[in-house]
Amino acid sequence: MPQHIYTDSIYASTHVNWDSLTDNKSEELHITYMGTPYFPNASECGYIELMLENRFNIQFEPVFLDLNAYQQTKPLMLAAGSAPDVWGEADPITLQQAIRHNLIMEIPYDLIKQHAPNYVKIINSFAPQSWLFSYAQGKNYGVPTIWTDGIYPYQCIWRKDWLNNVGIKKTPETLEEMYAALYMFRHCDPDKNGKKDTYGLTTNYDWWWMQFSEIFGASGVLPYDWTIHDGKIVWGGVLPETKSTLKLLHKWYADELIDPDFIINKNEDAEERAFVSGRVGYACGATSHGAASFDNFDETAPASLVSKLHTLCPDAQITIGVLPLGPQGKRGIRVWGGGGNIFVFSARLNNHPQKILRILVMWEQMCTDPNLFIESKAGKRTVHWDYRNNANASGGLKLLPPYDNPHRATAAVVNLSLGGGPYWNPCGAMPIFLEQFYSQKEIAFNQAHRNPALGLKDVFLKPDVVPSAGKYLRVLRERQKTVFAQIIRGDKPIEAFDNFVREWYDRGGQKMTDDANLLYKQLSNISQKVITGD
Repeated sequence: MPQHIYTDSIYASTHVNWDSLTDNKSEELHITYMGTPYFPNASECGYIELMLENRFNIQFEPVFLDLNAYQQTKPLMLAAGSAPDVWGEADPITLQQAIRHNLIMEIPYDLIKQHAPNYVKIINSFAPQSWLFSYAQGKNYGVPTIWTDGIYPYQCIWRKDWLNNVGIKKTPETLEEMYAALYMFRHCDPDKNGKKDTYGLTTNYDWWWMQFSEIFGASGVLPYDWTIHDGKIVWGGVLPETKSTLKLLHKWYADELIDPDFIINKNEDAEERAFVSGRVGYACGATSHGAASFDNFDETAPASLVSKLHTLCPDAQITIGVLPLGPQGKRGIRVWGGGGNIFVFSARLNNHPQKILRILVMWEQMCTDPNLFIESKAGKRTVHWDYRNNANASGGLKLLPPYDNPHRATAAVVNLSLGGGPYWNPCGAMPIFLEQFYSQKEIAFNQAHRNPALGLKDVFLKPDVVPSAGKYLRVLRERQKTVFAQIIRGDKPIEAFDNFVREWYDRGGQKMTDDANLLYKQLSNISQKVITGD
């Protein structure tokens, strides 16, 4: 969000006496609302909108944008003073900039606790760090969303037929076993086509959060996140374990295990396409939902990974592996954690604060009432969705025609991604909802393959919540991606890592590290305020 487009006093600052404020439920409120930017073809007066309007006596004016328009248009809306009353904010950096320009309403913790007490408990249970997303200068400026699915990591997948073809009967479990298998995937013609046209693995260059994450995880390190090291908060990218992992990855690249095209892989499905096309025989972060997800093994879904693979190679076999174990007995992979984004309120609501109370009550009911929960996400049963066995959730849910078409589903603002908050509902599916909306097969699959203990996350969940990140992080992160790729490819020697570390600290990393340690000390104070109000 460009800082220079803002003025400092778009909205008049009016003190709100929250203690005496009440919401007359009989009064219809007009509220402009912009949720997540993933329903660009939706329009007003959809089923969920009308249902919520009737239930909470609100006249909504929703704003639907795609991700690009959201990133480009939202700053202009804020600058012009035409921001929605309520909107979802995904980037802590842009949020902090809007706070500095008095564009966002302060929301006291006690107010949220009073009108959405159960939702606050859910936040504190799944992701207490997410309160940092909206924290600035000792005050709170938003309500975190919850991504309950975000605490669960994904395992890796292997081409089982390739393993068999090169004589490996046991799915690799350690880095050494992984190296041996990937080496043979490159050099021993695993697809038996007589050509040397396969590699072991690849990654998505733009997805810094997943770049070779399980390989770094075998040393217990997150190279693009804040972590606790020797009792202090440090940037994972400067640790010795990161250097040793880069040295290992360079060997793998030199031995041709890594697809050299990884440097140009920038599409969301780049790793999936490499796996499905038979270019690589191993994947982990192959899709935005993880390679070894329940949905990707659904043979009845044409868009699942296994269906796409069998379309191109009917005899292909896949097996779910485990994250590789490192020499020090560590394994893991990056997860975002249970925090999602932030819903914020325009500073314009200083003059209409009862709108905030109404929205808080709506969100509270969405996360506690299972019927409202599913209806606010997936629409009306028998119209938009139904149980697969038409009786209960033991077989899971399905979207009904025409909403089983992704375009028609987004137009209606319905989906079955229940683990995170979609447009209207900020809360992912709670454990008490699992048996009502998840199939027994999916529950068993996740219990077998998605152990939260293997999820490695940033100590703040999002690395850019550190106050000075807005000034330094993006430039330093791009520099880190470049240097790390150069080291892996052999364009620079491993000693270049030491120069990078010095450069990182000199170009703003030291300031961010100091701020990160101060912020970490404040986390316990913030948690105390939210929990006790002290």
